[in-house]
Amino acid sequence: MNQSHSDTYTGSSVAQDNQGRVQDLGRGSCPINRLQSPTSRDRLKNFRILQFKDFDIVRQDRPSSGGGLVFLIRGVYYQKIPNPDAQNTCLESLGIRILSRNQNVNIINLYHPPNNQRFNVEEFENYFGESTVILGDLNAKYTTWGCATTNARGQELEDLANDKGFLFLNDGTHTYRSLSYNTTHVLDLTLISPDIFLYSSWRVLDHIGSDHYPILTEINFKIRTLRTTNLSWNFGKANWNNFESILTERLSQSPLTEDLEREWAYFRDSIFIAAKRTILRGKGKKRVKDFTNSPHNSETIQKLLADRDQLLRNYAQRADDETRIQINKINADIIRSYIDIKSSRWEQLCSNLDYKTPNSRLWKLAKALDRVQPQEENSNSITKSNGSLTIDDQEAAEELGKFYSNESRLTFGREDKKVGILARNLVKTCRQVSTSNLVFSDYFTTSELMYAIQQMDNNKSPGPYGIHGVLPKQWKTAVIIPVRKPNKEANSVGTYRPIALTCIPCKLMERIILRRITHHLMELNLIPEEQYGFRRGHSTIDQILYFAQSVRDAHNLKPTKHTISVFLDLTKAFDKVWKNKLLEKCQDEFNIRGRVLPWI
Repeated sequence: MNQSHSDTYTGSSVAQDNQGRVQDLGRGSCPINRLQSPTSRDRLKNFRILQFKDFDIVRQDRPSSGGGLVFLIRGVYYQKIPNPDAQNTCLESLGIRILSRNQNVNIINLYHPPNNQRFNVEEFENYFGESTVILGDLNAKYTTWGCATTNARGQELEDLANDKGFLFLNDGTHTYRSLSYNTTHVLDLTLISPDIFLYSSWRVLDHIGSDHYPILTEINFKIRTLRTTNLSWNFGKANWNNFESILTERLSQSPLTEDLEREWAYFRDSIFIAAKRTILRGKGKKRVKDFTNSPHNSETIQKLLADRDQLLRNYAQRADDETRIQINKINADIIRSYIDIKSSRWEQLCSNLDYKTPNSRLWKLAKALDRVQPQEENSNSITKSNGSLTIDDQEAAEELGKFYSNESRLTFGREDKKVGILARNLVKTCRQVSTSNLVFSDYFTTSELMYAIQQMDNNKSPGPYGIHGVLPKQWKTAVIIPVRKPNKEANSVGTYRPIALTCIPCKLMERIILRRITHHLMELNLIPEEQYGFRRGHSTIDQILYFAQSVRDAHNLKPTKHTISVFLDLTKAFDKVWKNKLLEKCQDEFNIRGRVLPWI
């Protein structure tokens, strides 16, 4: 059975910084090297595609104009909360529910424009519930929160919070500064339910240029989840001479026997013993994205940011029109510099591309340009067959395992049972079948093994035993990694393509056998000329060129001929391959016999 593990959850729409900590940031954005803002409505356009690696995006754009609400979520399972029936068209809302075994946390992001329209209390009270955080810019003012005045909306919100037992985390620190009037307000509010109030903290972060200050809200409590610590090998500091001597000594001490399972277990354990004595192992350094070449860290941008910070400090002490104009001007210069730097880098990238550029680099660039991150992920949790959602990696792995098992299950008839009996007899009697083709009878040679090792990709995952190297039962065990298909819903089990990671020794054997079978098929010309997939020297590009040329030739003929194309795509083709029928066809149609059949 495949298994999945995860780090300790943080019930948050932001980054995971500490074990068992739940964090969310109210408004604004943080420095580029520590992105933590789940709710930012500034300059959010419905035509602008957001790209944040390793984050899920939940956004809601404002249909009439620019702006909207957005969550950036990482490291947790979550579900989007459906909006209640909107009776107040001015109130925008977006909510998510962080899922865990012991306690779910609701985070509601709200925005209300600065107009005279009052709250619809019946609509607004739907957001108040257990384990809930309500945050956003409601343009509500009340003296208790730190505002200089109280408006009708602020009075309504204060009364509703008191009725529901919710508490304000605001401590009176202003969250908004108007550069036009040099006034400060507390517009960005954070309300929290009493059951999680004791675990919470709230503070306003440093000014980053916007009229709204970023706010950090933390909820500190542990959430039960599966957690494993994966250690990595430091091959760069390995003592390979000692490794070879230890492994050679152990293998020489144990003579070979007929017990295949015992021999494989001893060989595997010997590799691990030699590795533990000669190769350093540890948690490794945490990979941090390098922002050295980011436009944000360029000398031009850094100087402008430093100048703006100084102007903002001066304006806070003494407001005057000249300083305000300088701040607006330098903000425009920052935006213009960002655009100029990105444009120049794009021009430099294009200028370095020519006919000598490797296809692999061009293809990688094309995929990067075409890659669009999903903008509205309603949930990243797998939906179970009963309609409920998985709350950790273990439940998700079990649900995916059931789905993959059902997908590969076939229905057989009477004739199929006969084919099954025939295939099993072929495997049982394969050693007694004589064949003139030495490819299927000769023992593997050292040169074949060395060639297979040279062809192995060192970046491949090692499989269930971590070794970068009749069939042993353990070789039939694989780690299943679900890989999400592009542009598919994250909560559906059919969205994920299973990738099986087998152990390296098994991969080496498969590569040796594949080379022999391929040689046999090519020598006897048993592969159709139309077959281009999985053949050396053949490419899908060749097929496309051949097809395009055929269409042109048909048009150029007099009289003009027509070209008819049939595109056939078999659903779950690999999963539905029946092994017994495959063995029968290998023997009858491709003359593959002998001891190689069980390996197929």
